[in-house]
Amino acid sequence: MKKYTAIIMLVVAIGLAVLAGWLGLTYLENREASIRSELARQKAPVEIVVASRDLYPGDPVDGNTMAIREIPREFVPSGAISVSQYDSVSGLRLKIPMKEGTALISAFIAGMQGVGSFSELLRPGERAITVDASPVASSENLLQAGDHIDLLSVVEEGDVFYMEELLDNVTVLATGPRTMADMGVGDDGQPYSSITVGVPVEDVAKMLRARAAGELSFLLRHPEDEKAANYGQDQGRYGIEVLAGGKANNGQLNANTYRAGDQERRYWNRQSAGQGRVYQLAEGAWDTETVSDSNEN
Repeated sequence: MKKYTAIIMLVVAIGLAVLAGWLGLTYLENREASIRSELARQKAPVEIVVASRDLYPGDPVDGNTMAIREIPREFVPSGAISVSQYDSVSGLRLKIPMKEGTALISAFIAGMQGVGSFSELLRPGERAITVDASPVASSENLLQAGDHIDLLSVVEEGDVFYMEELLDNVTVLATGPRTMADMGVGDDGQPYSSITVGVPVEDVAKMLRARAAGELSFLLRHPEDEKAANYGQDQGRYGIEVLAGGKANNGQLNANTYRAGDQERRYWNRQSAGQGRVYQLAEGAWDTETVSDSNEN
């Protein structure tokens, strides 16, 4: 009897070992199939929204700035906007720049979480300048970061009123400490006393002079309005006529050279022609000989 008991126990042990081996092999096969399926899913192409060209803060998210691209799912960055999510962000605006082909991520869009460096809001060749913003100039603090404005310099000297357009269609980068990266993320409607705009390098000196000399006005414009504005200024600027090298003849002043200029260094060059005057617009400085014979005011 003991002999049969030992045989039975041996058979049971062998059976359990075979069953354990089969179960282990089945688990490994299923695990391998699961891993292969996951790898295949990760490598499967996914359609996401990408920038169709180099874009800058304030640019809209629309069909002119975005495109669709297929990339493996494993390379899709976190927060990327898929084609199915595009309608929920269409029409919004970027708050940081994007390179062509870069995936559109929710953190790049104004009104969504995600803050980058303030310097990234500047376009290449721009410098940030902060100017005072009175309630009147800023439309009662209704200007927001991301708005498009025209900047005008307004100066009153006695009864004389001067207006000059400084910058056309610029983007407001910040209102007070609130930047485009903060748009739509709490604290809406907070008052501010300054705005910051990106100014092309070649216009920095003009902007600083205007800021020091007079009051700046900000004219809000539609973000899709790209036409140059004409606010009724004279097409030419007034200047002071400077006489040089002239001689009097019976009370008639016959100047060899006349010069009229303005603060923008746009000069009218006049050569005498009998008793008449012939004017010629001269962009930039005169040649050395003429300058040495002339006085500039």
